[in-house]
Amino acid sequence: MLGKESRGWGNSYAIIQAVAMWLMMQQDKPDDFVVATGEVHSVRDFVEEAFKHVGKNIVWEGKDQMEIGRCKETGVVHVRVDPKFFRPTEVVSNI
Repeated sequence: MLGKESRGWGNSYAIIQAVAMWLMMQQDKPDDFVVATGEVHSVRDFVEEAFKHVGKNIVWEGKDQMEIGRCKETGVVHVRVDPKFFRPTEVVSNI
């Protein structure tokens, strides 16, 4: 089940290894820190990349609750919107 979100998704382990931990240790006093990629990706981006990973392409049809994701090569519908989880308005991005 996927939602209609746009968020910063990333591998935080790689970020921590690269810079974040060092930067946190440079502060004068302990504090809470948020480690993020600074990149925003939608669920649609995630689905498209997953399909590409298996050598397929997804075609989007419809809008809002009636939107579906169909495999371009086979025509099979693989993604449907569940009205239970549909949000007509998007949360403002904090990135």
